[in-house]
Amino acid sequence: PSSMVDRSDCAACDFNQDSNQCKRDMEWKWRGDYTPATKSDYVGVKTQLMYENKPKNDEKSFTEMTTTEQEAAVKVRLKMYAQKVYRKTKLTETTMRENTVCMRENPFYVDTVRAFRDRRYDFKKLTKKWSKEKKRAEKSNELVTAKQAADKEILFDSLQLAHKCILNSFYGYVMRKGAR
Repeated sequence: PSSMVDRSDCAACDFNQDSNQCKRDMEWKWRGDYTPATKSDYVGVKTQLMYENKPKNDEKSFTEMTTTEQEAAVKVRLKMYAQKVYRKTKLTETTMRENTVCMRENPFYVDTVRAFRDRRYDFKKLTKKWSKEKKRAEKSNELVTAKQAADKEILFDSLQLAHKCILNSFYGYVMRKGAR
């Protein structure tokens, strides 16, 4: 994530001073899945695919495939090989790691909340507009127009209310000074 930084990131930052206390060390668990096959197994499988004769139907030979197709073919074959030899297709390893988290404001969150807030204001304006349109249509006895305007008013009022609920759940967290 962009909040994980190293020394070079901090050295380039304008706020890189001890008094700012903008760095926090965080321990986290890294989980990685990898194949039990070794590099020699990989080379063997790839060599086998290179020299394998393909039937004369639409299939391409390994050397005629694009790089991504070759990678996919090796991956499938290596998975089958690992299943036969090692009785497993993947090994999972979990290790504790420690990284520095930058506590300065990340503009993505703030910009997203502001855009959400602005969209809510747009929906509020549209709600008022369609409410006035509904009243105008009711005065002039245009029932179809009044019904359409009422539907639009309800739609935009629901949208602005939904945006309000979502905003309330995020606003205090994101807009607080020093929040990530």
